This record gives sequence, structure tokens and C-alpha cells, in this order.
Amino acid sequence: MNDHEKEAKGSETSLALTKALVLESAMMLIPGAAQAVGVVRSIYAHRFTSFVNRLAERLTNVEADAERLASVIAETQALVLGSPVEEQERILNAVFHAATTRCWPLSLQRRFIGMLSYFGKLHFQILEIMRTNEEPHGGFMDSLAGRIERHLPSLDPKELQLAWGDLYRESLVDAELVNTSGTPGGMCNKRTTALGDQFLTFVGNPDQPNQTDTP
Repeated sequence: MNDHEKEAKGSETSLALTKALVLESAMMLIPGAAQAVGVVRSIYAHRFTSFVNRLAERLTNVEADAERLASVIAETQALVLGSPVEEQERILNAVFHAATTRCWPLSLQRRFIGMLSYFGKLHFQILEIMRTNEEPHGGFMDSLAGRIERHLPSLDPKELQLAWGDLYRESLVDAELVNTSGTPGGMCNKRTTALGDQFLTFVGNPDQPNQTDTP
């Protein structure tokens, strides 16, 4: 067996061990009472197996830091177990970036993962709208809320205000109030902060070109 084959075999063994440890940890979190435990175990196992398999595919031919990988899997375990498979993409991207990009400070990674634990679809929709410049809306005045609502018709204003408040408290957008108004040109400028751009990169698909750099 040559060096390349040994390295490949070692990586395969390491990945298999990681899968086993992750799945074993997942099983330990499952409540052991009631008749539903079998169903719950099946759902949790499916979610984690799917996640780890997709992660393994992502890490093929990519150098990952084993310690960082183990740490971030532990940090995101509850998120994975609590998210349907079809909603795990951002968690998967975050784990990949944390394990393969050393320039992300651990404190920043943990902060971003914490945001993932309570951000919903609307938070990300707002950030995506606000991360770029747009053509100004016609008229003398415009607002950030109006800009968002043009992209997301029938949006509940209260939900918008709550989500925007979360984003501002986390320093991801540069205006405190979503009802801030001004000239159409000013309201259509990029409104995510540098931290907001970094967050979107951290949870974004590494296979797709993004508009911001890592820190």
C-alpha cells in the first residue's frame, strides 16, 4: 500500500469513526420514555445519518481540522436533531466552514451558530435582500420596510419588526428600525454590516460564489 492509499484509508477510517461517534452521541440525547421512543430514535437517526453522509461528501478531497470538526459537530448536534433534513443546509455549510477554514475565530463561529439556533426563514430572507444594492424605487421617499415588502408581499409587519430587531441586536444590519425612511437611493443601498456579510458567508454554500470574503 503506497502513501496515497494509506492516507486515503486513514481518512476513510477517521470518517467512519466520526460517523459512529456522532450517531452514538445522537442516541444518548433521545428521551427513553413512552411508546414513541422507537419512532423518535428512527427520526433522529435518519436526520443525523443524512447530515453526516452529506457532510462526508462535502469533505471529500478537502482538508478538514479534525479537532474543529468534532467541536462544531458537538455544538450543532441539537440543531441537527431538531431540524428536518430539508432544512439542514445552513447548518451543514456552517460545519463545513468551521472545519475547513482556520481564519474563522472560534468565538465568532460560536456566535454564528448561536444565531442559527433561533433565526428563521424570514431572518435570512431579509439579510439576502439587504446584502446588495438595488435600483431605487420610484417616488420621493422610501423605507427599509417598503423595500422588503416589495420582495415579500403579504408580510406581517409585526413579524418583520421582530425579525429586524433580532438582526440589529446581532449587529448584522446597520439601521435600528425597519421603518426608517429616506430617499429611494439611500433605502436601496446595501444595508448589511461587515458582520452580517461574514455570517451569510459562514452559512452559505461553499460551492457557490459569494459576494463577501471570510474574515
